[in-house]
Amino acid sequence: MNTIAQRSVIYKVGITGALIKSFFKRKLFEAGIDITPEQFILLRELSKRGEPRTIQQLSQATLKDAASVSRTLDILIKKKWITRTIAKEDKRFRYIELTDGGKEILDKSVPVVIEINSDIVKNLDENEIEQISSALRKMHENLEMR
Repeated sequence: MNTIAQRSVIYKVGITGALIKSFFKRKLFEAGIDITPEQFILLRELSKRGEPRTIQQLSQATLKDAASVSRTLDILIKKKWITRTIAKEDKRFRYIELTDGGKEILDKSVPVVIEINSDIVKNLDENEIEQISSALRKMHENLEMR
């Protein structure tokens, strides 16, 4: 059955995204690393600048709603991978910062994530990878304009 929905780019991108997320979870589990894709993305985002970030900043950087980010941060706090402190200048804001444990799990995860990325594109040549990246970048820009 070859419906319009199955041939559409949106459908293919969505299904591919779901498969990548499932593959990501499985590979990290097999490597003995207890981290979800969402947790990894937040830890990676916190490590990029090396300075505390607010929930709002993390939400914008990861394109996730603040409530989802906050729930994931609660789990990361329980795992002792981040800390959340109240801003001295404005009590309404909470600053999120990586702990040594968070840095350690991130360092342990990165080689596995690099391997995952390699596995996903292993049958593609450099030209195909660039074409996909370019097309996805253009789609992203189209959506940002809305």
